[in-house]
Amino acid sequence: MEKIGVIGYGSWATALTYVLTQNQKEVYWWFYHEGDVHYLRSHRRNPRYLQQLTLPLRFIHPSTKLPWIVEQSELIILAIPAAYLHKRIYSPLRQCKALREKPILSAIKGLELRTKLPISQYLQRLYGVSSEHIGVIAGPAHAEEVAQRKKTCITIALPKTMHLQQEIKNCFENDFIGVLFSEDIGGIEYASVLKNVYTLAMGILAGMGLGDNYRAMAFCSCLSEMEQVLAQLHPIPLRNMLHSAYLGDFLVTAYSEHSRNRRLGWLVGKGLSVQEAFYQMHMVAEGYFALKVLYEHYKVRFPIVESLYRIFFAQASVSTLLEAIPLF
Repeated sequence: MEKIGVIGYGSWATALTYVLTQNQKEVYWWFYHEGDVHYLRSHRRNPRYLQQLTLPLRFIHPSTKLPWIVEQSELIILAIPAAYLHKRIYSPLRQCKALREKPILSAIKGLELRTKLPISQYLQRLYGVSSEHIGVIAGPAHAEEVAQRKKTCITIALPKTMHLQQEIKNCFENDFIGVLFSEDIGGIEYASVLKNVYTLAMGILAGMGLGDNYRAMAFCSCLSEMEQVLAQLHPIPLRNMLHSAYLGDFLVTAYSEHSRNRRLGWLVGKGLSVQEAFYQMHMVAEGYFALKVLYEHYKVRFPIVESLYRIFFAQASVSTLLEAIPLF
């Protein structure tokens, strides 16, 4: 497996492209803007994200033609914000028969907004991709640290029938990236959604000026509730919430300065309105959109989720969150 297609041109797509090229894989990388392709070829950098990262062009084949990217690749990686999946620019994928014939790894941490589905189910329903062809990439792995070659270990969830563990491991594992495998595709997808939602809470508490002691206690409450919600959405016996794909990914999202969801919560906790916070960020915070879907579509009615929904969608005071966090 030497030819990898990366669909998406944000920070995570850029970081994954970098990892693949460090393992000397040929990367067929999709961009929406032709000008970005020209910039990359001229400057060896993504003009929009991780601009300081120099990329080895001898391994990269950028293009704006989605079908060509898919046809050239042996493995497809989707790294698009879930909130954008319905946009017309991705419609050529639906007509691309080759997409249904190749293994796909979703690096998307969110729910598709129109169907309200996790990405693996969305690909099955709308694109006709077999569940046997779909896997998921999970953290903890912020793009900014991956681009700096800071060590971490990602988890890749694959169906039992996809016998590509070693080939996929060879794509990603190197001196700064380790690879673990799991079969809990649905659970890891939902956990990736939930950790973004609960990080909004952690960001709010930080913005309100709550100290480390209180926030540590609140983190435990969030993790406990997250486990209960996960059991409701995707029950699986003996799931180990201490695994890095669950606890680790939540920890890094809740506390890292690179976390968009934490920053959104922090700005709201500081007193900005949701609209003002988004205006300052200029970035997508998946937890905001996922929160709405979880509450309105999935009918998740746990205390912290309810308080967050009231804060972000019903103009409730941020002090509402404090009432939802139990004191152990």
